[in-house]
Amino acid sequence: MSTASIYRTIEIWRRHDDASAIRYFCLEDVDNGVFWIKSADHLRHPPDKAALQQANEQVAELALDSMIFEHDEENETRRWRSSIRAAIEAFDEEFQNK
Repeated sequence: MSTASIYRTIEIWRRHDDASAIRYFCLEDVDNGVFWIKSADHLRHPPDKAALQQANEQVAELALDSMIFEHDEENETRRWRSSIRAAIEAFDEEFQNK
């Protein structure tokens, strides 16, 4: 039996203004109960289908990248948070998502 980590992806939405929202892509480390926002997309209504498709492809790439490749453990440890809200707040602070 493999001892590899198990991850779950979570899609979270937050209203940005009257015509747009931010969609966060969150990765949960199921074994440790911690969360990391890997990316966020600013989407306007109605959404541009090509941009939405590109964002969806990026989500798959980020998830696979997180699971397959070894990363700088110290850097990754700083990004994991104990709650989804804390992960969003850290992401917004780092990337100035207001």
